[in-house]
Amino acid sequence: MSRDVLLKRSTPTVLCDIYSLGVIFCELCHSLGGTWMERNEMACNIRKGIFPSKLKKPGWKKQRQTMKKMTQEQASQRPSANHMVQSALFLTQEQEIEKLRKRVKVLLEMNNNLRRQLKKESAHRNKIRLSANGNA
Repeated sequence: MSRDVLLKRSTPTVLCDIYSLGVIFCELCHSLGGTWMERNEMACNIRKGIFPSKLKKPGWKKQRQTMKKMTQEQASQRPSANHMVQSALFLTQEQEIEKLRKRVKVLLEMNNNLRRQLKKESAHRNKIRLSANGNA
């Protein structure tokens, strides 16, 4: 729960839910495991703006920035749900489709390469088999 609600400075709002979602997002990115005490300690650290060391690595920059915005102490500084959906963290449907098309293209190329290798290997084995039968 966000600090402002815990300290009864404000009543729960949608922006408090954004805070909770930020904590959950951090927990999902960091680790799905851990004890209740470890998760509680992480949530307390997030309230202080301290994130797990894994999330400080360069590859986690977008996620870390988003978490920081979502867990701002002042509710008014947190992004709205609509802003979150439009953020760089999420792809548009068109971007997702394009990303999938590129992935399918790569997989098809890999599949074709494997088929070519399999044909060569099969031809080579047949050649060996024929020469072994001819010499026998």
